[in-house]
Amino acid sequence: MSKLRYEDEGVSVFIQIIAIICMIGLVGVSVYIVTKWAEKPKVREVHSLSISAEPSKTAGQSSSITVRAYDAEGNPVRGASISLVALAIRGGYTGDYEVNLALTDRGDGTYTSNLTSTWAGVYSIHASVVGTDIVASANTTFEPGAPANIVVSATSPKPASSAYKSTVTFYFADAYGNSLPPNRVQPGISPSEGWHVENLRSSPKGLFSFDFVTDNWGTATVSITDNATGISGSTHVKFSPIYLESSMKITPPEIELIHPKDLDMQTIEEGKQELSVNVGIFIPPTKGQLGMYHMTIEYDSSLLYLINVLDGNPADEFPAPIFEVLSENSFRIRNYGTPTGAAVDVAILNFEAIALGKGSILITDVQLSDTAWKPIEVPVTFENKSENVKVLKRLIVPIKAWIVDNSGTSEADVRSDAEKKAENMLNTNSLACVLDYEFVFIVEINRIPKDNWDNIAGADNKLSWAEVDILALRYRWGRWINVYYVPNCTLPKGALGWWRRKDNIILIDDKKDFDNLTLAHELVHEFSKSEVKDSPENNAAAQGGTRPRNIMNYDDTGGDISGEQGKLINEEIERRRDEAGLYKPYRPGPAPPP
Repeated sequence: MSKLRYEDEGVSVFIQIIAIICMIGLVGVSVYIVTKWAEKPKVREVHSLSISAEPSKTAGQSSSITVRAYDAEGNPVRGASISLVALAIRGGYTGDYEVNLALTDRGDGTYTSNLTSTWAGVYSIHASVVGTDIVASANTTFEPGAPANIVVSATSPKPASSAYKSTVTFYFADAYGNSLPPNRVQPGISPSEGWHVENLRSSPKGLFSFDFVTDNWGTATVSITDNATGISGSTHVKFSPIYLESSMKITPPEIELIHPKDLDMQTIEEGKQELSVNVGIFIPPTKGQLGMYHMTIEYDSSLLYLINVLDGNPADEFPAPIFEVLSENSFRIRNYGTPTGAAVDVAILNFEAIALGKGSILITDVQLSDTAWKPIEVPVTFENKSENVKVLKRLIVPIKAWIVDNSGTSEADVRSDAEKKAENMLNTNSLACVLDYEFVFIVEINRIPKDNWDNIAGADNKLSWAEVDILALRYRWGRWINVYYVPNCTLPKGALGWWRRKDNIILIDDKKDFDNLTLAHELVHEFSKSEVKDSPENNAAAQGGTRPRNIMNYDDTGGDISGEQGKLINEEIERRRDEAGLYKPYRPGPAPPP
């Protein structure tokens, strides 16, 4: 009995042991299964993107942006690596201003962001999957806000037939300096009594101008109002008996790259600058007819050398002026006659610049008489008339231009772009006393073989930044300004042009250069080392970059450089003039290694 009983117990223990082993096995399997279920599933690959942005906002506001990622089956993908960038549009193409935007992953395949802009214009917003060619784009427009102020300026008065006129220019700006289009404002113009407005005109972007005309002397005030909001502004114009108009003639230096002396930014001794000042007299019809004038001219003889004094208009009835030297820096001119008309160009004063600097030409002791020898009384406030002059420093700018063989861009096109368009634009601002330099471009043109270009740009004819690095490494000379005219190629970000600080290069898609000002725009970046900002940047308005016809204004590009921008360019160039080898080209011969 006992034995059997022990056997029963033994069997029971054995069965229990087997059961425990089985349970452990089952638990192990269970643990294994649970462990597999807890693993994080792999992130699916993004097959496509979509993007949407609020189409229109007001400057200063934010545009909401939504990006969605999808896999090959159209399911949303979360956790994707997506880049978002906004590029400002210039002339229908993206410019060289961009802003990277942070994206918030909503966890359901949706990614959101915001773009805030004080600049009024169009942005192209691009979302792309990092490391791929998957991209989606949308545009958003920022409109100018409500009128906040009026910006008014006036030219020095000039004779117009029997009247005296000044050209007054104005535009309405919002709180951020953006100009408003004509359909957003109702301009009203109120001149002083005795003066009147002629030929009011406007541009599509909102730049207004008119001729401010009088038949008398005095200081006139013209007030401009937006009749819709009541915002107003004004300017004063001084109509003097004497009018001066100066112009400078610059004789380019004769420079050959074979010359043994290196070119640099400090070359100022070659070439001449000549200054001509046209002196005129305006006699209102109520004062009678001019029969005699007598005046003294004072000038800075340490800055200018008097060449001669010529007849202002050989065709009128005034003979050549009688000229008398009074001292080393002053002379007198006078004349007698019976010229017809109220405005008379009496003399042309020709000077040669002999030193750098700023000065003035001052006219004093003005005496006028009519044809009956009766004195024409000149108000005391108009007895003196001055013209500010500036002798420019010379700035040699050596440019190494690169064009691709058989690209359709000719050497003549490139030289015209640099030596005529960009150089002339800069020198126009110099002659207007905005810049301190006479710019002389020395352009050397080099060619890139078509096969070499294809190897760099690839079959897609698009340049990535990595490919730009290769381009600059293979085709770049020293400390010249290297300019690449890409052959109908897509630049990084699809840009019209680009200046890159790190290697001192400029890229231009010449097929997109709608206004022929891209090189000039990029050179402003170069000369100021990007201290002069593009209009979309928040501090550009304070520099004048949002003003109509400004070179940095993406929405209304022109050839103007503001005084604020000119100051930044002058300061930066002056700071760098003493740097060893700045912009200095290598002597003739094969290009040295970069």
